[in-house]
Amino acid sequence: MIRNNSNLVHGMYEYLQNVIRVRSALEASWNILQILELLGGHMSQNSLSRPINVQLLPESIIIKWDDGLITNYEHRYLRLNCRCAVCVGEWPSRREIDQSVVPDGVYALEYTHVGQYALQFLWSDVHYTGIYTYELLRKLGTYV
Repeated sequence: MIRNNSNLVHGMYEYLQNVIRVRSALEASWNILQILELLGGHMSQNSLSRPINVQLLPESIIIKWDDGLITNYEHRYLRLNCRCAVCVGEWPSRREIDQSVVPDGVYALEYTHVGQYALQFLWSDVHYTGIYTYELLRKLGTYV
C-alpha cells in the first residue's frame, strides 16, 4: 500500500510538472502572439508610408511622407494626443489626458525614430515617453 501511494504521488508530481510546462508554454505563446499582433498592425500600416522629413518649426511640426503626403501638426495638439501610460494610464483603467497639465505654449524640442513604425518627441514640458505610430500621425495630421 505504501509503495502504491509513492507511485501515485510520483505520478501526480509528474502530471503537475507537465501542467506547469504546458501552462508556461501557452503563456509564452500568448505573449508572442500579442507582440506579433501589435507589430503586425504597425508594420502592415507603416510599410505603406514612412516619414522622410520631419521639421520642428516654431509654429508647428511638418512631416513629409514617402508617398508624397505632407501633414501639419500644432505642437500642443500633438502633445495632447500622447497615448503613453503616464498621460492616459495603463489598460484596463485608461483615462483621458489631463489638458491642464500640458502648457499652452508646449512645443517639440527634438524627435527620434522608434523602429520602423513610430516617432518619439521630446517636449518642452520635459515629457518624452509618448510614442506616436505612423498610423496615428497620419490620422492626426492636417494635410498640407
